[in-house]
Amino acid sequence: MTLLPVSIYKVKDNSMIPTILDGDYVISIGWYGNIRRGDIVVLRHPAGAMRLVKRVERVDADSVYVVGDNRAESEDSRNFGAVKRQSLLGKVVAVI
Repeated sequence: MTLLPVSIYKVKDNSMIPTILDGDYVISIGWYGNIRRGDIVVLRHPAGAMRLVKRVERVDADSVYVVGDNRAESEDSRNFGAVKRQSLLGKVVAVI
Protein backbone atom coordinates (compact mmCIF):
# COMPACT_ATOMS: atom_id res chain seq x y z
CA MET A 1 0.00 0.00 0.00
CA THR A 2 1.28 3.49 -0.91
CA LEU A 3 0.69 6.35 1.50
CA LEU A 4 -0.08 9.63 -0.23
CA PRO A 5 1.34 12.84 1.20
CA VAL A 6 -1.50 15.17 2.18
CA SER A 7 -1.15 18.96 2.40
CA ILE A 8 -3.48 21.80 3.34
CA TYR A 9 -3.16 25.23 1.74
CA LYS A 10 -5.04 28.47 2.38
CA VAL A 11 -6.22 30.23 -0.78
CA LYS A 12 -5.33 33.93 -0.78
CA ASP A 13 -6.83 35.25 -4.03
CA ASN A 14 -9.95 35.28 -6.18
CA SER A 15 -8.55 33.44 -9.20
CA MET A 16 -10.64 30.28 -8.70
CA ILE A 17 -14.05 31.88 -7.97
CA PRO A 18 -16.72 30.44 -8.03
CA THR A 19 -15.14 27.03 -7.35
CA ILE A 20 -12.78 28.12 -4.56
CA LEU A 21 -13.09 31.37 -2.63
CA ASP A 22 -10.49 33.66 -1.06
CA GLY A 23 -9.89 32.30 2.45
CA ASP A 24 -10.93 28.71 1.66
CA TYR A 25 -8.58 25.88 2.51
CA VAL A 26 -7.81 23.13 0.00
CA ILE A 27 -6.60 19.64 0.75
CA SER A 28 -4.27 18.13 -1.82
CA ILE A 29 -2.60 14.79 -2.30
CA GLY A 30 0.76 14.26 -3.99
CA TRP A 31 0.88 13.13 -7.61
CA TYR A 32 0.86 9.37 -8.02
CA GLY A 33 -1.30 9.12 -11.12
CA ASN A 34 -2.24 10.77 -14.34
CA ILE A 35 -2.74 14.51 -14.67
CA ARG A 36 -5.93 15.21 -16.55
CA ARG A 37 -7.60 18.24 -18.07
CA GLY A 38 -10.02 19.67 -15.52
CA ASP A 39 -8.03 18.62 -12.43
CA ILE A 40 -7.46 21.36 -9.86
CA VAL A 41 -3.84 21.45 -8.75
CA VAL A 42 -1.53 23.21 -6.33
CA LEU A 43 1.72 24.35 -7.94
CA ARG A 44 4.76 26.49 -7.32
CA HIS A 45 4.69 29.85 -9.10
CA PRO A 46 7.38 29.69 -11.82
CA ALA A 47 8.96 32.95 -10.60
CA GLY A 48 9.11 32.19 -6.89
CA ALA A 49 8.08 30.17 -3.89
CA MET A 50 4.42 31.29 -3.89
CA ARG A 51 1.89 28.49 -4.23
CA LEU A 52 -1.01 28.75 -6.67
CA VAL A 53 -4.27 26.82 -7.05
CA LYS A 54 -5.32 26.45 -10.70
CA ARG A 55 -7.26 24.20 -13.07
CA VAL A 56 -5.41 22.08 -15.64
CA GLU A 57 -6.36 23.24 -19.13
CA ARG A 58 -3.88 21.19 -21.19
CA VAL A 59 -1.36 18.43 -20.52
CA ASP A 60 1.72 18.00 -22.69
CA ALA A 61 4.52 15.44 -22.44
CA ASP A 62 6.55 17.33 -19.82
CA SER A 63 4.47 20.42 -19.04
CA VAL A 64 1.02 21.50 -17.95
CA TYR A 65 -1.00 24.59 -18.94
CA VAL A 66 -3.03 25.91 -15.99
CA VAL A 67 -5.70 28.62 -15.71
CA GLY A 68 -7.88 30.11 -13.01
CA ASP A 69 -11.65 29.71 -13.15
CA ASN A 70 -11.98 33.50 -12.69
CA ARG A 71 -9.95 34.45 -15.75
CA ALA A 72 -10.31 38.20 -15.13
CA GLU A 73 -8.40 37.94 -11.82
CA SER A 74 -6.05 35.05 -12.47
CA GLU A 75 -2.32 35.02 -13.05
CA ASP A 76 -1.79 31.71 -14.80
CA SER A 77 -0.25 30.06 -17.87
CA ARG A 78 -1.66 32.84 -20.03
CA ASN A 79 0.88 35.07 -18.22
CA PHE A 80 3.81 32.78 -17.42
CA GLY A 81 3.37 29.92 -19.89
CA ALA A 82 3.11 26.21 -19.29
CA VAL A 83 4.72 24.86 -16.11
CA LYS A 84 6.91 21.81 -15.71
CA ARG A 85 5.24 18.80 -14.13
CA GLN A 86 7.81 19.04 -11.32
CA SER A 87 6.19 22.34 -10.29
CA LEU A 88 2.98 20.52 -9.36
CA LEU A 89 2.69 19.92 -5.63
CA GLY A 90 -0.56 18.00 -5.63
CA LYS A 91 -4.11 17.47 -6.78
CA VAL A 92 -6.91 19.21 -4.85
CA VAL A 93 -9.31 16.63 -3.43
CA ALA A 94 -11.37 18.80 -1.06
CA VAL A 95 -12.23 22.42 -0.29
CA ILE A 96 -12.92 23.51 3.29
